[in-house]
Amino acid sequence: MTTPPNFRKLLTFRLHMVARLSESICEDFYRSKLDLTLTQSRVIGIVGRRPVLFKAMVREANLEKGYASRVVASLVERDIIAKESNQSDSRSLMLRLTKYGRSIHRDLYDATVQLNERLEGPFTDQEINDFQNFLTRLGDHLEVVRNTLHEENEPRKERATRAPIRDRKSFAMDHQLAVQLHALLGQYLET
Repeated sequence: MTTPPNFRKLLTFRLHMVARLSESICEDFYRSKLDLTLTQSRVIGIVGRRPVLFKAMVREANLEKGYASRVVASLVERDIIAKESNQSDSRSLMLRLTKYGRSIHRDLYDATVQLNERLEGPFTDQEINDFQNFLTRLGDHLEVVRNTLHEENEPRKERATRAPIRDRKSFAMDHQLAVQLHALLGQYLET
């Protein structure tokens, strides 16, 4: 009897498991310290650096637009984030922290530093630096993989519209070949 393959040795499986554990720890930590979800904390962290376009925040936080809208609405309701119209494009929204939001941002940063210190505790500075570098390279590579997979999984119709246009002679030959193949297939199925 052969041994079934072990998913636990695959990078994608292990990465997902570590990410889920990290998310769970952070979610519990931010809820207990600041009554914020992990996603709310991420949005505050992004908006805290400078006012940012809603679209840019969605992209940076890697959120679905509708979900991001609900998260922002919850932070607006708590007076942590303010939404403003973008002066250069009235169709887009700018997000910025309120005065209260800036104090939450500082508290969130301090709490995150504490959590990071706990997580980094058993590791050397070199291990942490190497891991940070690996994560940066992995993140960059994941973007390449995602883009490649999107291109590979495009519907056939979209791919066909992007294909180079052939001359009429090639099309006629392709059509003739298709007719011949169809006829042969028909003959084969009849026998």
